[in-house]
Amino acid sequence: MADGFPDKWYCHSMWSQTNNPSVSLETRRWLGELAAQGDRLDRESWATIQRAVEACASVHPGGLVMDLSLALGAGDEAARVAGSCAEVFYVVCSLTDDIQDGDTGSYLEGVSLPLAVNAQAHLLCLAANRVIGLEPWIGRAHARALVVTMYETGASMLTGQHREITRRDWGLDAYERVAHLSAGRQFAFYLELAASVAGADPRPWSSFGSSVGRVVQLARDHETGDERLEGLDPEDVSTFGRALVRTLRSRAADIGGPAPDLSGQLADHLEECLRDSR
Repeated sequence: MADGFPDKWYCHSMWSQTNNPSVSLETRRWLGELAAQGDRLDRESWATIQRAVEACASVHPGGLVMDLSLALGAGDEAARVAGSCAEVFYVVCSLTDDIQDGDTGSYLEGVSLPLAVNAQAHLLCLAANRVIGLEPWIGRAHARALVVTMYETGASMLTGQHREITRRDWGLDAYERVAHLSAGRQFAFYLELAASVAGADPRPWSSFGSSVGRVVQLARDHETGDERLEGLDPEDVSTFGRALVRTLRSRAADIGGPAPDLSGQLADHLEECLRDSR
């Protein structure tokens, strides 16, 4: 394991209240430069977007992306920018979800719904610019491919969110599908980012990230008593969780390096959640 790699991977995961501050500082620097230029971001929109970024700053997976990038051999700047890419995309996803649920009041108080939607769409467009910024380390073609992957990921997540909102024919199969489309696809993109800037083959890391995301989702839902689990048979959910753990550990073993450490901590955490729910 590389020096400086955290003993607890999940300290930077979705259920965390911590994050590497250098990632958020990088995002703030980038947004500030865009606002100063003025052609892609005006100062009023910048202020609104900044409030959303600050609201999500402690819980997004940007620190995980930065840590994994460094562990795989990326330089400090490349890892920091990759973490910022993850932060920007996560903020877009969180803002979209909060607008749908009517939950932006805690950090966008006084901002009208049209302006909140404008900020969300604005940041989504800027996210492509942020990912293209990886070009010095991975080349233009690879950076453009990651932009495509990012938008494909977003489309999958919105598909999952639509199913979650409507709750039509909701059962374990629907829950599994939503977990794959939302957290699974999201973490696949994050780990692909990290591997890409480190010059590693991103494909196995993307596959592993899909397993990471689904484990994170189920553990988080158990911790918070999320309504998505209401009405589902607890034993069926536990069986699903154990299958996720087996896949996670298998994919981690195939990759090697730091992956088994991450998978072990996440698997242990989910298994603890499943035991506590009995």
